[in-house]
Amino acid sequence: MDELNLESITNGPELLEFRLREGEGGEEIVYCVDYAGACEEARDWARGGNYGEVESTIWTEVYIDAAVILDEDEDEDEDDEEEEDEEGEEDAPSWVHVGTVTVSIDPEEPSCSEARHTWRSPYSILGGLKENPGVMGCGGGVIIEEVCMGCGCSRVVNTWAQNPENGEQGLTSTRYESGKYTDEVAALRGSEETENDD
Repeated sequence: MDELNLESITNGPELLEFRLREGEGGEEIVYCVDYAGACEEARDWARGGNYGEVESTIWTEVYIDAAVILDEDEDEDEDDEEEEDEEGEEDAPSWVHVGTVTVSIDPEEPSCSEARHTWRSPYSILGGLKENPGVMGCGGGVIIEEVCMGCGCSRVVNTWAQNPENGEQGLTSTRYESGKYTDEVAALRGSEETENDD
């Protein structure tokens, strides 16, 4: 994206005014020192939204607009025709679209029967190559599956995921499946305990 003309953006000598929009959702006004700051605000704002029950990573686009000062010459004719605004009122800003940020929304990690998840890649459960169990190729990336050795939950990370909304590839997605390997984990832990007793 081309650099913004900071002289044309409103709101004080230090903070710039930006408007964040998310599709048909709401909007938010933020004040940042630069466009990079607005992008960070956009990510935080999107991740704080309500997307219902997310089973696998989804992506949402946040549109960023900047408030700009209209050219004084263009304003003069309008000022001659319109009555002077009441004291204290400010004109609504003019907005110019300056960028779009794609934000990933990951599913919430499910609870574990133990204090926390212990992710491992046991070959006896996941299969695949012995030197790299649970990993398989996918386009320009890989799909990595891990197992929680406490509760048997599965975690799958795809490093070549695709955004179905715009077709963008090469993204990273995560999904969980609670209890998928509960029996297998119990059997593996049981065999390990037996071996230790011997």
